[in-house]
Amino acid sequence: LVDGDKMGISFNSVSGYTYWVEYTDTLGSNPVWKPFASNPWFEVYDNYTTVTDDYTSATSGGAPTNGHRFYRIQR
Repeated sequence: LVDGDKMGISFNSVSGYTYWVEYTDTLGSNPVWKPFASNPWFEVYDNYTTVTDDYTSATSGGAPTNGHRFYRIQR
């Protein structure tokens, strides 16, 4: 989900659970996953959650280095 210069990452979730979000700009045999945001833990209160990457220091710290960004969500 793209909105101008922001990226929304939406996923099915379970209310009351906490999720950890990470990102990387490259995939391959050994990608380096970085924590999303200064506190990458998100407690959710709904069955569908959207996290927004605005590429600021509060989220991923900048736009993708190669035009691509990949995210993973763990519970």
